[in-house]
Amino acid sequence: MLVNILNFTGILQTSPFFDMGLMIIAATFLAYIGGFFKQPKIPLYILAGLIIGPLGMNLITNSENVSMLAEMGIAFLLFIVGLDMNLKKLKSFGNIAIFGGALQCLSTFLISFFVARFFEFSFVASLYISLVITFSSTMIVIKLLSDEDSLNTAHGRIIIGMLLVQDIFAILALSLLNTFEGVSVSLLAIALLKGVLLLLLSYLISKFVIPNLFQPTRSTTEIFFLSALSISFLYMFIAYSLGFSIAIGAFLAGVSLAGFPYHTEIIHKIKPLRDFFSTLFFVSIGIQVVDLSFKEILNPLLIFLFLAIVLKPFIIMAICNLFGYEKRTFFFSGIFMGQISEFSLILVLQGLLIGHISQEIFSITVLVLIISVTITSYLVKHHQKIYISNIKLLSLFDSIFPAFRHIGIKGEKAKKRKYILFGCDRMGKIILKNLEKLGKEMLIIDNNPEIVDSLLKEKKYCFYGDATNEEILKKIDFKNAKILISTMPNLDDNIFILKYAKSENEDLKIVLNAKNQDDAIRLYKEGASYVIIPLILSGEYVSKNISDIISHRGNFKILKKKHLKHLMEEFMASI
Repeated sequence: MLVNILNFTGILQTSPFFDMGLMIIAATFLAYIGGFFKQPKIPLYILAGLIIGPLGMNLITNSENVSMLAEMGIAFLLFIVGLDMNLKKLKSFGNIAIFGGALQCLSTFLISFFVARFFEFSFVASLYISLVITFSSTMIVIKLLSDEDSLNTAHGRIIIGMLLVQDIFAILALSLLNTFEGVSVSLLAIALLKGVLLLLLSYLISKFVIPNLFQPTRSTTEIFFLSALSISFLYMFIAYSLGFSIAIGAFLAGVSLAGFPYHTEIIHKIKPLRDFFSTLFFVSIGIQVVDLSFKEILNPLLIFLFLAIVLKPFIIMAICNLFGYEKRTFFFSGIFMGQISEFSLILVLQGLLIGHISQEIFSITVLVLIISVTITSYLVKHHQKIYISNIKLLSLFDSIFPAFRHIGIKGEKAKKRKYILFGCDRMGKIILKNLEKLGKEMLIIDNNPEIVDSLLKEKKYCFYGDATNEEILKKIDFKNAKILISTMPNLDDNIFILKYAKSENEDLKIVLNAKNQDDAIRLYKEGASYVIIPLILSGEYVSKNISDIISHRGNFKILKKKHLKHLMEEFMASI
């Protein structure tokens, strides 16, 4: 009935406005359903496109309108990606991010390329397939890490660093493939010259235009917003005139603005627009899937899925193992990144529009994204249980690069430490510092090799390893210990340590960390001596300081000086 009414009015064939409206309505409807069942939104947006597109109800048939909306979506999506891309962040993630990320991209690309060629895909198609598999979804992975409260864990930092490197490679690939028309030295040289010219113009604009444009407008919200959009469109025009896609221009506009202190304000103002157009982009992906014959695409679909869900995580695990990380960290790093990226969709969509790849490969890529993201979401939801049930199998990785392993303990004297600390990152450093002031010698266990290296240089007694690994726990003298402190927030890990330590020494005082009140109550029931709840403690600390100031027992100047000293110490340590 609805289809007949819309067709009767002629709306579907003529108006991009109503095409856009149908896309948003369909996306919103499925997002509501997905939210109720706690499902990731991106596959649902693509599914909305499949439903209203030629493969489903055929409500939208104007391919030109869809392509235009998709291109706008790509541009705003990459503009925000550029705004978020602070290249200085790479330093804080260490060698694993830069060199490990580059190694992951190269090895995944080469293996996938040769697999594609083995199955008789053309050279250009193999090129696109290998790029599709190489990149993981920044949007999905960051959302999953955030939901699991894992952004500041060892595997969280590794993943964020690798994703940043992947995004850089993806933008380079997007730029080169846009000018790729065959193997020609002259064409490649011209493309490189155009790329250098584009970067030079971007630098000059960011150096001389942007500061003068934004400084007078910051007090006016509307003009500030329009100025950000103007810069974005200016870069798009320049990129397009040099033969690059407008998406590249939008990305460079974002990167140019990322270096300024007001880039977070721009993100805040542009975000609703980004969400709107990125939704249109993902819906348009589903609409452009046509003539799908599952019998014909089944074999290549299975190959794509194997490369994305099995091969790539295996490569990431091996690389993390190579850099000295133990099985828990490298397993979580691999399992979180076992899907393809929104950049993969952008690449294949561009390849489809300029005639590099077939409709079949494009459709397969869309299905791989939906399936791989869905599988990743469920694997991450149960990643702790999966890890525990596969510890013995994962131990095989420990023998791959034995020369690079961190050797557990520094000296036999460490076994006699009476104060044990699990986790020596932010909270752990503060606890360590204060207990050492009291003359207490600590034994530290951490699963981040960079932290362990730093502690060893300071001549601290420490282990490298997973706190749930009984081989590590057996090296600790719990019987003579007085206090055990864990700053790790994971409930299952803390319960494991608690039970093991109590089995060795019932009188041991155990202090554990909890994400929330429910976890704290559970830990107390299991026998914890004291449970740290950071959010509650921070509230109590702040309220006490403010109360002291109101009661004239303190002042903001002293509190500020003390706080700034601590912040500067943390800042200098991170450089």
